[in-house]
Amino acid sequence: TALRLKFKYDSVTEADELLEHLQPPSTLRFLRVDGWNGERFPQWGIRQLPNLVSLYIRNCERCRSILPFSRLPHIKSLYVGECEELDLWDVKDEDGDAGKGNSVNSSTWQCLKSLELLQLSGVSKLRSLPSVIGGLSALQELSILDCDNLKTLPESIGSLSQLRHLYLNGCSK
Repeated sequence: TALRLKFKYDSVTEADELLEHLQPPSTLRFLRVDGWNGERFPQWGIRQLPNLVSLYIRNCERCRSILPFSRLPHIKSLYVGECEELDLWDVKDEDGDAGKGNSVNSSTWQCLKSLELLQLSGVSKLRSLPSVIGGLSALQELSILDCDNLKTLPESIGSLSQLRHLYLNGCSK
């Protein structure tokens, strides 16, 4: 089951409410959200997406928070692009805890045991990857494109034994 949501409007006040009222089936495997103007993903995402294997988020310029990774046990593919306000390492777990920068809540990211593909594009708040990324044991491809403020990659990236492709482009620093 797949769901693709593409938003083409500028009304910020309705964005959060609109997405909140959409309730996809729990069997949903692929979710793509493009152009949404809300700040936080709705509560249904926290409770009802146990079978999600692919999450694609693009052009969600005001989005500050995505789904808690602890609720995505089967996620294999994660794409985040052109989300200027999103601090990807400040992802709240199901208890509302969060990490910041390199002190990211490691248990939150360790939930991504099935993640094979991680693509980040135009995420301007991305300055570094946390060392816990080395614990993503199934990761086969890591793409980081046009993340202008990216300065460093952690040494733990060498621990990614399944990593076959590492793409870095447009990361000027």
